This record gives sequence, structure tokens and C-alpha cells, in this order.
Amino acid sequence: MNNTLTKSTLFAIILAGGIYFLTPPLAMSFYELYHLVKIEFIYMIYTAIKFISAYFMLWEWRGVTSIAIGSIGGLIMYWRKAKASV
Repeated sequence: MNNTLTKSTLFAIILAGGIYFLTPPLAMSFYELYHLVKIEFIYMIYTAIKFISAYFMLWEWRGVTSIAIGSIGGLIMYWRKAKASV
């Protein structure tokens, strides 16, 4: 297996796992960051991510969506690296 395919596959797995498991912690990170820097735009980002993660965690297609987004991201990364090496 070549190096580009290995990196792309690893990227896809990390991206899918991050989307599946890390949306609530990401929202809390933005919440804590807002309290540290007091920038209103960061609170708006926190609100959006919190809204998305609250509904995403209850959605029945959560796993399929995470895998699809991870696969698309991995394919894009593979395609760009393969294109650059030619």
C-alpha cells in the first residue's frame, strides 16, 4: 500500500471519528474559549456548534453521515496528493 493511500485512509478515519464523537467537546471548547477571551463571535460559533451537536447526537443517520463525510474527505485528500505527485 502506498504512502498517499495510507495517509488518506488515516485522515478519513480520524475525520469520521472526530465528527462522530467530538462535536459536544468541540462546542464546550468554544464555550470555554469565549469565557477566556470575551469575543462575541466565538460565542456565536459555540451556539451554532452546540445546536448542531444536540441534534446530531440524536439523529439516527449519525454513523452513516460521519463515515460518508470521512470517506469524502479521505478521497479528496488522496486525489489532491495523487494529482500533485504526477
